[in-house]
Amino acid sequence: MTKAGYKPLSARNSPEDEELLKFDSHLDPLCKDGSLMIEPHLSILGVGDDHITALHQIWKEKEEVNIDGVKVDHLSKEQFIVHTLLHAARHLSDEGFVEIKWFADLLYALKTWRVDWLKLMKIAEKWGVENDVLHVMAALNQYWQADILLPGTSEPIALNTLMLGIKDREKEYYANLPTSYLERLFKIMELPDTASRVRYLIHLFFPTQGNLRWRYNLSSKDSLPSYYILHLIFTIKKILKGLWHQSTLRTR
Repeated sequence: MTKAGYKPLSARNSPEDEELLKFDSHLDPLCKDGSLMIEPHLSILGVGDDHITALHQIWKEKEEVNIDGVKVDHLSKEQFIVHTLLHAARHLSDEGFVEIKWFADLLYALKTWRVDWLKLMKIAEKWGVENDVLHVMAALNQYWQADILLPGTSEPIALNTLMLGIKDREKEYYANLPTSYLERLFKIMELPDTASRVRYLIHLFFPTQGNLRWRYNLSSKDSLPSYYILHLIFTIKKILKGLWHQSTLRTR
């Protein structure tokens, strides 16, 4: 991608961040003038420790298309739809909302392709994600009359949730923040030496200039010192707010 003229979006802070992305689901998005943004995924189904095995087996069923004389490998139709269904389900559970665009992508795929639903469900069951995708499939049937063959009955995502997100979305987001920061701190033991660990730790609270400009949508002319102070205040405030929400959840 780099040789083709793509560059990172500056969403990551340092080489250490990139190294520790092996614990995450995707790499820093890549951009190129006049082209779509690309977000490389490390895991197609997000199945934890099995994702390497899954990745190998999933790509064995790849399909090929010829675009302007260039051969491009892509996921099989059923694998792509499972991935997109799961994308919607995981964002709803992790972030509290789901983008309608993903439903539009799915509806277009269903309109364009002939899908083997039996094969699709076998894929979902094999990797243990059938419960995640069934609610999204039921929602497509309920609100867009997609006529997907479901194995039994399944509750669709509530219409109010599709429109507004889950109740207390902000509270759930903040309540998970302290845990996510602790996980990131524990990850420094995976780095090879003390210097890289210190650098990673510093960049958690004091991002690189490129990252800071990306976070706050700053131009190259904007002065950064005041934004570094603001970022530190915002980060500490988020962690304290998260701890407060965690304590209120425990006392219920």
